[in-house]
Amino acid sequence: MQPTAAALGSAAGRPSGGSGDLERRSPMTISSWIVACGCLDDFSTKHVPLSIFDIGAVISSCEKAHSWQVAFRVLASVPNERLDVNVVMLNSSASAAMKGRDWQAALSLFGRMPIIRVDRDVISFNATISAHDKEGQWRSALYLFSDIQGTSFAADAISFNATMSACARSGLWQLAHHLLSDMPRVRLAATVVSFSTVVSACESSGQWQMALHVISAMQRAAILCNVITLNSAISTCEKAGQWQVALDLLHSSTLKMSANVITFNAAMSACQKGGQWQLVFQLLTAMLRAGLAADVVTFSALISACEPCGLWEQVLLLHAEMARSQVVPNRITYSASISACRAGKWQLALDLFVTMQARGLEADVISFNAAISACEEAAQWQLAHHLLSDMRTARMAVNVISFNTTISACEKAGNWRLALQLLSEMDDFRVRHDEISFNATITAVAKHGPWEMALQLFQSMPSARVLPDIISFNAAISACEKKGFWQLAMMILSGLATAQMQPTATSYGSAISACEKSSDWQAALEIHRTIFHDRLANAITCNSALFALARGSQWLRAGFLLSKMRESRIPADVVSYSAGISACEQGDVTATQPAPFGSVRCLGTGSSLK
Repeated sequence: MQPTAAALGSAAGRPSGGSGDLERRSPMTISSWIVACGCLDDFSTKHVPLSIFDIGAVISSCEKAHSWQVAFRVLASVPNERLDVNVVMLNSSASAAMKGRDWQAALSLFGRMPIIRVDRDVISFNATISAHDKEGQWRSALYLFSDIQGTSFAADAISFNATMSACARSGLWQLAHHLLSDMPRVRLAATVVSFSTVVSACESSGQWQMALHVISAMQRAAILCNVITLNSAISTCEKAGQWQVALDLLHSSTLKMSANVITFNAAMSACQKGGQWQLVFQLLTAMLRAGLAADVVTFSALISACEPCGLWEQVLLLHAEMARSQVVPNRITYSASISACRAGKWQLALDLFVTMQARGLEADVISFNAAISACEEAAQWQLAHHLLSDMRTARMAVNVISFNTTISACEKAGNWRLALQLLSEMDDFRVRHDEISFNATITAVAKHGPWEMALQLFQSMPSARVLPDIISFNAAISACEKKGFWQLAMMILSGLATAQMQPTATSYGSAISACEKSSDWQAALEIHRTIFHDRLANAITCNSALFALARGSQWLRAGFLLSKMRESRIPADVVSYSAGISACEQGDVTATQPAPFGSVRCLGTGSSLK
């Protein structure tokens, strides 16, 4: 006996998508789909009439099976059966399209409803708002939500939640929170989805205070916070750098829930970004005690925590543990590992870079930059330049970090010509220079190239729309120091005040050294008075001033300066006393004169160096 269409119940529709979609459905859904498809074709062949209830049941089953194509086919056959399409059929078909991830099909149905004279209901609006949400069209979602106000029905909690979700997806946390606050006004109780959606909106923009406020409101409403909400809140704190708050949320007894791997990973990431590497490993211990297994995100956070401290031995141990736990490292894991090994273990960093690619993981800009940085730390400019060339060959989006790190490698190795060439090539690759690009190049040229070129680079920064910083000024002063052009050094030093910057000990030290090289001990002494006044004097600046005094045979003033160092608790070293002895030699101090360095008391009591 042939089953009737009504008897099919929920059996209809060919599920859309690949084998993954079929795997997500229950065996009953799949088997009923097979029966439904055969029966539907049989009804069509034998011209068995279908009732409005039969068609509704078939479309409903298509919705459950995510089979929007079949639902649409059945919907198209309704006029042939001399039946009227109703809003329930259209809503079910739209829902099928939504579940089948075809947002445009759902939107198309909503647009057709007025044309075929079917009145939309709140379900129609909700489905369409959700479709706009999935498409990232928050404005359209808001327009539809406001359109509900002009209908005979009212928006429900689903309407609010779908609109809030559209806002959250675009990071519009203010709008999402406004909608949540508006729900009591229309006598709607916010659900756990409502609160979770707003917390999620706060996450993308790091609005951790608002996230905590929403969770507090959730508790006041006697709604139990779920693990999804907790994870979003901790992730919000992580993005805002609030690792202490993230830990408070994780350990909060008032939330009364069990954390999962995602919860711990978010808390670890927050502590890692806050430089709390010990806490990251403590969280791992707590996570394992809770019976949770570490995943690749966990290991990546642990390795990233090792990076700032250069804990490369720990990184190797973590890689060994990943192998034992059968956790496959990803690109993020390797990039963090390369960065952690760059301090003193550049060969190991490059080995990891090669291993990553040998395992089928294509290197990206981040991993390349990490490898170049490892070469830069060891002044391996050839390898750094080779990696940069590989990025270009692969047509990768070389960025300012790639160039800056390579230029810095050249600076450390004294290859000023290549540094200059790379600075010029940045324009060819449409990579905008920054102060780091110029500073590394100026320093390279100042130390190893023509000093005039270093000053030209310094002067060209404003025309390249790059504002010099204190490092730029110090590099330029250092270029003047090289040739002993103390007047020019003083001019650049005075330019710091115009740029509203405070000179550093390095700024003064280079200027004094320029005076020393030009044998102008008076200028050196004048600068050093300013250093003492600004409380920036240190052993290096004092030694530079002592050598300037030695060149000028000013042994008595050198003695006073050593006395001043002792009074200011600046430890004199072997260089300090060597400069003082040299001053005595230059000044031809005889054995009958007071020993200037034998006792501070015999140097006199005045603090003036005149």
